[in-house]
Amino acid sequence: MLIDVGAGREDLAREIWTYVLRLFLSDEHQQMLGRVAEAEGLTGGSLKALIALSPDEPKPMRSLAQEWMVDASYVTVLVDGLERRGLVRRETPTTDRRVKLIKLTKQGIETRERAMSRLTMPPGGLCALPSSDLRQLRDLLGRVAETYPALE
Repeated sequence: MLIDVGAGREDLAREIWTYVLRLFLSDEHQQMLGRVAEAEGLTGGSLKALIALSPDEPKPMRSLAQEWMVDASYVTVLVDGLERRGLVRRETPTTDRRVKLIKLTKQGIETRERAMSRLTMPPGGLCALPSSDLRQLRDLLGRVAETYPALE
């Protein structure tokens, strides 16, 4: 899907994003997600939840539901599963006993780090590029990614 030379910025950005989406939705990437989840004894949803939690900042369950754009009951299911595995714990802040903060445990942080290490293994097609192309791609994507929260 190469757009002609006279294409505008929005068309070029759409083309680039289509390539990124194609990589993300590829069988190779989806299978890797499944393998990492299975290796850690998690479901795909609980793996995504674990990765989305910050090692440094507990979050209220209500905020998680809003961020993940899911029903609060689904957050409860995910947190229950992670809690059973000892990966998170619920904490009640002294300022508001109605709120339940979700915090990664030491084991949860270690599991998250292992999963992230495996998930950040690059796909074969990326590894096939020459180093100069990889550096250029890294620098460009890094500039785009700076506008989004980092995965800790």
